[in-house]
Amino acid sequence: MEYGNCTCQATCEDPENLMRCQTICTEEKTCICQDGFVKKGDDCVLPGECSCFMEGEGIISNGQTQMNTFCTRRCECQSNVLTCEDNYRCNFHATCEERGGVRQCYCNDGYTGDGETCVSTTPTDCADIYNGGVTDSSVYTIKPTNWPGPPFQVYCNMTDGGGWTV
Repeated sequence: MEYGNCTCQATCEDPENLMRCQTICTEEKTCICQDGFVKKGDDCVLPGECSCFMEGEGIISNGQTQMNTFCTRRCECQSNVLTCEDNYRCNFHATCEERGGVRQCYCNDGYTGDGETCVSTTPTDCADIYNGGVTDSSVYTIKPTNWPGPPFQVYCNMTDGGGWTV
């Protein structure tokens, strides 16, 4: 910090000073941030240490992702810049809910994944895996319906419409 008598400066809430505030100079000196820093409360921090504001959802910490109430909009805060993806959708096998203070898509019971990709914990074939959002051709473990033995590995071709058991 430096001492100066002009108080208008960038803040975490307005890092680019877009509000175009008028510089207010007084005879009394106060603490101001050096170039490259922004005001966060009474401290001077690098812009990357700031948070973002998501309308209707509140403050999002730097590096965090937040969904709106119905998980139709996903926003991420990076270096005090909020980037949002509209028309977002959870996987067909996922539910939008809040757990531990984090609202996001969570895979339903019987499925595993990150909410965008949800694969049955016991897929019956490659189509189950493909329909769960997986698009990489690879070896996967399946257990066909009514198969009396243990699950086994097969190669799944996820091109040309996807979900092909090879």
